[in-house]
Amino acid sequence: ARSRLKLELPEANADHIKNYPGFLPWSINEHYLKLVSAFSYLKVFEEMGTPQETENARANIIYRMGVLSHFVGDASQPLHTTKHYNGWTDDNPKDYTIRRSFHSWIDGKFFITTQAPNEAVLKGKVRTAVLLKRPASIDLASSHFQAVVNYILEQHKLVIPLYELDKAGHLSKESPEKGRLFLHQQLITGGQMLGDLWFTAWKEAPPDRFLQGYLANRKLTDK
Repeated sequence: ARSRLKLELPEANADHIKNYPGFLPWSINEHYLKLVSAFSYLKVFEEMGTPQETENARANIIYRMGVLSHFVGDASQPLHTTKHYNGWTDDNPKDYTIRRSFHSWIDGKFFITTQAPNEAVLKGKVRTAVLLKRPASIDLASSHFQAVVNYILEQHKLVIPLYELDKAGHLSKESPEKGRLFLHQQLITGGQMLGDLWFTAWKEAPPDRFLQGYLANRKLTDK
């Protein structure tokens, strides 16, 4: 069967890259829909629930927003969109770095070693969240899923520029300015995508009908 299906031998695919083409867009979609569900509950509890139920629903939303932010933030890091995530692999004619620590350097050690991100500068460049428009045709992917896929593809285009910055020494602690501008923009891009998803989830969430019925019946039986 392995020969017929042209499957790799285990030792030829030790890191399992060829098994998994990427779960990130589906993970974002899953947690986005869980946030929509949480908002659906909140809208009902705010109208018909007790203060404690409303407080719990709001706490759940904060949790859901936080989990979603992890995956959306991951996608803003170009190395999370490529097989070259721990340094360049395979043919390397341009002599990009092959050090495994490159990933963790971009993930946070760059800012820790040089200087933390300038929050005032970042806030001044972030736009207001927008509603992700619904597709023009039912044959197209949902607005949020298509937006997420496009977002990931755009970050993937930055893999080579990121490696070029490193090669030129612009991601070093001795000469961090250009690298800082690049990573600042990635923080802005990720934050804006996250804000759009949060806002769209709130706007698209209908009041949960089952919960409405349950709370209405509870009100009747409590009389």
